[in-house]
Amino acid sequence: MSLIVNRLQELSIIERSQAKKSGQRGRPMESLRISEEGGLLVGVHMEFDCIRFVSSSLGGAVVHSKDFPLPKGPDSTGETIRKGLALFCDGIGRDVSEIQSVGVSIPGQLDNDGKLVYSPNLHWRDVDLGAQLHAQIDGPLFLGNDTKAAALAEHYFGVARGIDDFLMVSGGVGFGGALFLDGELYRGSSGFAGEIGHTKVVRNGRLCGCGAEGCVAAYMTLPALLERAGAVDSAVVTLDAIEARAKQGDEQMLDLLHESGELVGLAVSNAVNTLNPPVVILAGTLVKLWPFLERGFHKALRANTLSAPFAQTAIRLSTMGLDPLPRGGVALALQGLISLAGPTGLPSTQSD
Repeated sequence: MSLIVNRLQELSIIERSQAKKSGQRGRPMESLRISEEGGLLVGVHMEFDCIRFVSSSLGGAVVHSKDFPLPKGPDSTGETIRKGLALFCDGIGRDVSEIQSVGVSIPGQLDNDGKLVYSPNLHWRDVDLGAQLHAQIDGPLFLGNDTKAAALAEHYFGVARGIDDFLMVSGGVGFGGALFLDGELYRGSSGFAGEIGHTKVVRNGRLCGCGAEGCVAAYMTLPALLERAGAVDSAVVTLDAIEARAKQGDEQMLDLLHESGELVGLAVSNAVNTLNPPVVILAGTLVKLWPFLERGFHKALRANTLSAPFAQTAIRLSTMGLDPLPRGGVALALQGLISLAGPTGLPSTQSD
């Protein structure tokens, strides 16, 4: 690890600082952070309505963030991101040549070759994003599914630091999952592992964006939550409004959220029975609504999980806020540089 740290320091990505408390003996304590003056790590996240560019501290805190319009169509994504990187750098007083690594997180089913098979949020299908981006952007660039990238950020910056095995479940515009095994993000044979949002929780239930019925995502994506809440009260059109009604003790809204917690708990119980993770991390909208989801979640988890794995599984809440996904791009960029450093601390010839 010290060789990798040394290499990242040579690239001006990180810097060391030493602080020794008064009266303390021994070697001074050392901390690391992403250098403000050195090379840039930039994360890019494709939202359903914009492209968000961020840079981050080594602790995961967003330092700079800027939104740009989505491309007019999927075929111009590479060009749009290339131009966006230049505008983002210009806006923070840096030159695009200072970028050391770019991580791009995409909502949707992304295979191991960088092909977007399908994105319900973007309504894109069969787009070779990897080829587009590498044709447009010079230098190291790393592409990944947004929830998997967010789990990587959780592993580097969040409550999963030091945890080698965990399952992450994140709610937002989409509803997805990611799995870490033996300290590595598990992608599956083709890159599609972790799609917990398409676990079936209701027989002949609501239609999901994937085309199937009864997926937990059909109930727990933000659009689905708002649609269900709107059926209770048409004046409820935002997540904040759902939370406010629940805090006011609205019985219908509390019942809806209790049921939602049960559905998520059922989906997680299936994963716990199959995978036996020591930790499950809940993120995004699940954290915001947790006080109203918690009872139903634990009821379903307890009722549907085998006793031994249930007793051994800890539930943790992400501390990354309502939207952990943009930091996933930075985590992809950082992981990419670490992989390029290689076991000897020297750069390899691979760039994706």
